[in-house]
Amino acid sequence: MADYFKEGEKLEERAKNILQSTYRRFEANRPVNMIPPDSGLYGAYTQDVEVQLKPAASQQRVGINNAEIIFGPDRPSGLQESKYIRKGALRAKSIDLVVGRMSSINNGKGPAYNRSGDSPEVDNHFGADAARIVISHLTDIDTNFQLADGKTGNIKGRAGIGIKADVVRIIGREGIKIVTGKAPFKGMGLKGETNSRGTRLVPAPPIELIAGNNTRPNFVLGGPLGLIDVVSTLQPLVKGENTTYALKELGNIVDEIWSAVFNLGLVSAAFNSTLGAEPLLVITKGTAPQAANQVLDSVINSLWHTRFNKSIWEIQYLEEFGHRYICSRNVTTT
Repeated sequence: MADYFKEGEKLEERAKNILQSTYRRFEANRPVNMIPPDSGLYGAYTQDVEVQLKPAASQQRVGINNAEIIFGPDRPSGLQESKYIRKGALRAKSIDLVVGRMSSINNGKGPAYNRSGDSPEVDNHFGADAARIVISHLTDIDTNFQLADGKTGNIKGRAGIGIKADVVRIIGREGIKIVTGKAPFKGMGLKGETNSRGTRLVPAPPIELIAGNNTRPNFVLGGPLGLIDVVSTLQPLVKGENTTYALKELGNIVDEIWSAVFNLGLVSAAFNSTLGAEPLLVITKGTAPQAANQVLDSVINSLWHTRFNKSIWEIQYLEEFGHRYICSRNVTTT
């Protein structure tokens, strides 16, 4: 395998020497009156390992130096493994924008030259290719990108768009909407907008945010009777306003309990004071006033502190002007 990289390493070494030579001239304040050929400086052509997609008669390629657009049938991998191009499926065309074919293999060196020194020919690989955007009329988008099923399952035989790279950014200067379901277009019949197969859409298809491409449940200790508890990895989001209302209602329930305990403390303090004033009850004459003072100090005073802390908690978390308001001011969901 090491021999396969010989030509590629020669190219990299030559390009490195050209760049170093040019930089040394800059550092020595020596004139640089031309851009060295094959250096890549200022847009000059750079000789690189040209990785080719294994050809298929029904596909057309536009591109240069391992950055290309492929037009043709849906082809997520090899011709044998890609079922729609293998079966000659109609209405299964795709546009595949890809850079860095097989970039991550061989510890990031990419594919090697073959033994004859020709550019390597490879199949599409949605895991090893550096970055791509694929738009397909008919595809198995979840299978192609090896995505967790989630609650929507593995969708097959639908129009799909996939975007994959080391990092992906979606930027909207005036906002971003992520919307599922049909739009109220006119003139689309009784069913309204359908999917690409003409099938009726459900009212509100879900949106799933899956970190780590993993939806397997977690098994942890701490369930009923100390048994293993099953915790779902994929869980629904909470709605901020409903959560706020729920917590405020819980706060009202706490207030009712607070009032009951507070009144109990007042009654107890009053009763203890009455016992202390009764001349015939010699035993309680000394303990009743002490008990009344303890109720006032330990119960009534503590309850006032609890009421104050609860009010501060509501302001911090449940009011829009609170600095830890639980609702997002920028992101909303249905």
